[in-house]
Amino acid sequence: MSEQLSFIEKVDTFDGRTIYVRLSLSYIEYDGNPAIQGIMLDVTERIHYENRLKYLAFHDSLTGFPNRRLFLDLVRQSIEEAKRENRRLAVMYIDMDRFKEVNDTFGHDVGDQLLKLFAQRVKDNIGANAIPCRIGGDEFLVLVKDVANDAQIEKTAHKLQQSMQPPFLVNGHKIVATISIGIAVYPSDGNSSKELIRHADYALYRAKSVRNSYQFYSQNVRKAAK
Repeated sequence: MSEQLSFIEKVDTFDGRTIYVRLSLSYIEYDGNPAIQGIMLDVTERIHYENRLKYLAFHDSLTGFPNRRLFLDLVRQSIEEAKRENRRLAVMYIDMDRFKEVNDTFGHDVGDQLLKLFAQRVKDNIGANAIPCRIGGDEFLVLVKDVANDAQIEKTAHKLQQSMQPPFLVNGHKIVATISIGIAVYPSDGNSSKELIRHADYALYRAKSVRNSYQFYSQNVRKAAK
Protein backbone atom coordinates (compact mmCIF):
# COMPACT_ATOMS: atom_id res chain seq x y z
CA MET A 1 0.00 0.00 0.00
CA SER A 2 1.39 3.41 -0.95
CA GLU A 3 -1.47 5.80 -0.14
CA GLN A 4 -0.30 8.78 1.88
CA LEU A 5 -2.02 11.79 3.38
CA SER A 6 -0.15 14.91 4.46
CA PHE A 7 -1.50 18.12 5.99
CA ILE A 8 -0.51 20.99 8.28
CA GLU A 9 -2.32 21.65 11.55
CA LYS A 10 -2.10 24.41 14.17
CA VAL A 11 -1.57 22.89 17.63
CA ASP A 12 -1.74 24.44 21.11
CA THR A 13 0.96 22.95 23.34
CA PHE A 14 0.77 22.21 27.05
CA ASP A 15 3.07 25.14 27.85
CA GLY A 16 0.76 27.66 26.15
CA ARG A 17 2.55 27.96 22.82
CA THR A 18 0.95 27.59 19.40
CA ILE A 19 2.93 25.60 16.85
CA TYR A 20 2.38 24.29 13.34
CA VAL A 21 3.01 20.64 12.56
CA ARG A 22 2.99 18.67 9.34
CA LEU A 23 1.30 15.32 9.88
CA SER A 24 2.01 12.62 7.30
CA LEU A 25 -0.11 9.47 7.43
CA SER A 26 0.54 6.36 5.36
CA TYR A 27 -0.93 2.87 5.20
CA ILE A 28 1.51 0.09 6.08
CA GLU A 29 1.48 -3.54 7.08
CA TYR A 30 2.49 -4.38 10.65
CA ASP A 31 2.79 -8.03 11.65
CA GLY A 32 0.80 -8.93 8.58
CA ASN A 33 -2.05 -6.58 9.46
CA PRO A 34 -2.98 -3.24 7.87
CA ALA A 35 -1.95 -0.24 9.97
CA ILE A 36 -1.48 3.50 9.75
CA GLN A 37 1.91 5.10 10.34
CA GLY A 38 2.05 8.73 11.36
CA ILE A 39 5.00 11.13 11.25
CA MET A 40 4.74 14.56 12.88
CA LEU A 41 7.19 17.36 12.03
CA ASP A 42 7.32 20.82 13.63
CA VAL A 43 7.17 23.35 10.76
CA THR A 44 6.46 26.46 12.87
CA GLU A 45 9.55 28.42 11.80
CA ARG A 46 8.90 27.70 8.13
CA ILE A 47 5.25 28.79 8.39
CA HIS A 48 6.21 32.01 10.18
CA TYR A 49 8.87 32.71 7.54
CA GLU A 50 6.42 32.13 4.68
CA ASN A 51 3.79 34.31 6.35
CA ARG A 52 6.36 37.07 6.80
CA LEU A 53 7.30 36.90 3.13
CA LYS A 54 3.64 37.12 2.13
CA TYR A 55 3.16 40.11 4.44
CA LEU A 56 6.21 41.94 3.06
CA ALA A 57 5.01 41.34 -0.49
CA PHE A 58 2.06 43.64 0.21
CA HIS A 59 3.19 45.89 3.08
CA ASP A 60 5.87 48.45 3.81
CA SER A 61 8.36 47.03 6.31
CA LEU A 62 9.01 50.38 8.05
CA THR A 63 5.46 51.57 8.72
CA GLY A 64 3.36 48.44 8.27
CA PHE A 65 1.18 50.33 5.78
CA PRO A 66 0.01 48.68 2.55
CA ASN A 67 2.59 49.10 -0.20
CA ARG A 68 1.92 50.37 -3.72
CA ARG A 69 1.07 46.90 -5.01
CA LEU A 70 -1.64 46.32 -2.41
CA PHE A 71 -2.85 49.92 -2.57
CA LEU A 72 -3.47 49.71 -6.32
CA ASP A 73 -5.64 46.66 -5.74
CA LEU A 74 -7.52 48.32 -2.87
CA VAL A 75 -8.25 51.38 -5.01
CA ARG A 76 -9.38 49.16 -7.89
CA GLN A 77 -11.80 47.30 -5.61
CA SER A 78 -13.07 50.57 -4.14
CA ILE A 79 -13.67 52.01 -7.62
CA GLU A 80 -15.77 48.98 -8.51
CA GLU A 81 -17.82 49.44 -5.33
CA ALA A 82 -18.18 53.18 -5.91
CA LYS A 83 -19.33 52.56 -9.48
CA ARG A 84 -22.03 50.14 -8.36
CA GLU A 85 -23.25 52.42 -5.57
CA ASN A 86 -22.80 55.72 -7.45
CA ARG A 87 -20.36 57.08 -4.87
CA ARG A 88 -17.17 59.14 -5.00
CA LEU A 89 -13.74 58.44 -3.57
CA ALA A 90 -10.45 60.29 -3.46
CA VAL A 91 -6.74 59.56 -3.58
CA MET A 92 -4.44 61.87 -1.65
CA TYR A 93 -0.73 61.97 -2.50
CA ILE A 94 1.25 63.20 0.52
CA ASP A 95 4.87 64.31 0.60
CA MET A 96 6.84 65.61 3.58
CA ASP A 97 8.45 68.95 2.74
CA ARG A 98 12.25 69.08 3.00
CA PHE A 99 12.59 65.50 4.23
CA LYS A 100 15.93 65.19 2.43
CA GLU A 101 17.30 67.92 4.71
CA VAL A 102 16.41 65.80 7.75
CA ASN A 103 18.31 62.82 6.35
CA ASP A 104 21.29 64.98 5.39
CA THR A 105 21.41 66.73 8.79
CA PHE A 106 20.61 63.93 11.24
CA GLY A 107 21.18 60.71 9.28
CA HIS A 108 18.96 57.98 7.89
CA ASP A 109 18.23 56.36 11.27
CA VAL A 110 16.61 59.57 12.50
CA GLY A 111 14.88 59.87 9.13
CA ASP A 112 13.40 56.39 9.50
CA GLN A 113 12.21 57.10 13.04
CA LEU A 114 10.64 60.33 11.83
CA LEU A 115 8.81 58.44 9.08
CA LYS A 116 7.36 56.01 11.63
CA LEU A 117 6.06 58.86 13.79
CA PHE A 118 4.84 60.69 10.71
CA ALA A 119 2.98 57.59 9.51
CA GLN A 120 1.25 57.27 12.87
CA ARG A 121 0.00 60.86 12.71
CA VAL A 122 -1.30 60.26 9.20
CA LYS A 123 -3.12 57.13 10.33
CA ASP A 124 -4.61 58.91 13.35
CA ASN A 125 -6.02 61.79 11.31
CA ILE A 126 -7.47 60.38 8.09
CA GLY A 127 -10.65 58.86 9.51
CA ALA A 128 -12.17 55.40 9.57
CA ASN A 129 -13.06 55.36 5.85
CA ALA A 130 -9.48 55.94 4.71
CA ILE A 131 -6.55 53.61 4.01
CA PRO A 132 -2.93 54.85 4.12
CA CYS A 133 -0.08 53.56 1.98
CA ARG A 134 3.65 54.21 1.83
CA ILE A 135 5.13 53.96 -1.64
CA GLY A 136 8.70 54.82 -0.67
CA GLY A 137 10.84 57.53 0.89
CA ASP A 138 8.62 60.24 2.35
CA GLU A 139 5.81 59.66 -0.15
CA PHE A 140 2.46 58.38 1.10
CA LEU A 141 -0.92 57.76 -0.48
CA VAL A 142 -4.33 57.78 1.20
CA LEU A 143 -7.51 56.28 -0.20
CA VAL A 144 -10.61 58.06 1.13
CA LYS A 145 -13.88 56.21 0.53
CA ASP A 146 -17.47 57.53 0.47
CA VAL A 147 -16.58 61.13 -0.33
CA ALA A 148 -19.66 63.33 -0.08
CA ASN A 149 -18.09 66.49 -1.52
CA ASP A 150 -14.81 68.36 -1.97
CA ALA A 151 -15.29 70.09 1.37
CA GLN A 152 -14.95 66.72 3.12
CA ILE A 153 -11.58 66.12 1.45
CA GLU A 154 -10.44 69.66 2.22
CA LYS A 155 -11.31 69.07 5.86
CA THR A 156 -9.20 65.88 5.91
CA ALA A 157 -6.28 67.61 4.18
CA HIS A 158 -6.44 70.52 6.62
CA LYS A 159 -6.62 68.13 9.58
CA LEU A 160 -3.53 66.31 8.33
CA GLN A 161 -1.62 69.56 8.00
CA GLN A 162 -2.70 70.69 11.46
CA SER A 163 -1.58 67.36 12.94
CA MET A 164 1.98 68.07 11.81
CA GLN A 165 2.27 71.33 13.76
CA PRO A 166 3.61 69.86 17.02
CA PRO A 167 7.32 69.16 16.45
CA PHE A 168 8.42 65.54 16.21
CA LEU A 169 10.82 64.45 18.95
CA VAL A 170 13.32 61.97 17.50
CA ASN A 171 16.42 60.89 19.44
CA GLY A 172 16.48 64.18 21.32
CA HIS A 173 15.98 66.27 18.18
CA LYS A 174 12.91 68.46 17.69
CA ILE A 175 11.95 68.30 14.05
CA VAL A 176 9.33 70.53 12.49
CA ALA A 177 7.61 69.00 9.48
CA THR A 178 5.09 70.28 6.97
CA ILE A 179 3.36 68.39 4.19
CA SER A 180 2.15 69.00 0.66
CA ILE A 181 -0.89 67.10 -0.62
CA GLY A 182 -2.19 66.38 -4.11
CA ILE A 183 -5.79 65.21 -4.49
CA ALA A 184 -7.62 63.36 -7.27
CA VAL A 185 -11.30 62.41 -7.05
CA TYR A 186 -13.17 59.53 -8.68
CA PRO A 187 -14.94 59.70 -11.09
CA SER A 188 -14.20 63.27 -12.20
CA ASP A 189 -10.39 62.93 -12.17
CA GLY A 190 -9.96 59.33 -13.31
CA ASN A 191 -11.55 55.91 -13.63
CA SER A 192 -8.64 53.66 -12.65
CA SER A 193 -6.29 53.36 -9.69
CA LYS A 194 -3.21 54.26 -11.77
CA GLU A 195 -4.92 57.27 -13.33
CA LEU A 196 -6.05 58.63 -9.97
CA ILE A 197 -2.58 58.23 -8.47
CA ARG A 198 -0.97 59.87 -11.50
CA HIS A 199 -3.35 62.82 -11.34
CA ALA A 200 -2.89 63.17 -7.58
CA ASP A 201 0.86 63.27 -8.28
CA TYR A 202 0.34 66.12 -10.76
CA ALA A 203 -1.61 67.99 -8.09
CA LEU A 204 1.14 67.29 -5.54
CA TYR A 205 3.70 68.83 -7.91
CA ARG A 206 1.69 72.06 -7.86
CA ALA A 207 1.24 71.93 -4.07
CA LYS A 208 4.97 71.46 -3.50
CA SER A 209 5.72 74.64 -5.42
CA VAL A 210 4.08 76.46 -2.51
CA ARG A 211 4.76 73.89 0.26
CA ASN A 212 2.54 73.19 3.25
CA SER A 213 -0.51 73.29 1.00
CA TYR A 214 -2.95 71.01 -0.78
CA GLN A 215 -4.12 71.05 -4.37
CA PHE A 216 -6.96 69.37 -6.25
CA TYR A 217 -6.25 67.95 -9.70
CA SER A 218 -7.40 69.92 -12.74
CA GLN A 219 -6.43 70.24 -16.39
CA ASN A 220 -4.48 73.41 -15.56
CA VAL A 221 -2.60 71.52 -12.86
CA ARG A 222 -1.77 68.80 -15.38
CA LYS A 223 -0.42 71.32 -17.90
CA ALA A 224 1.70 72.99 -15.21
CA ALA A 225 3.14 69.64 -14.09
CA LYS A 226 4.19 68.80 -17.64
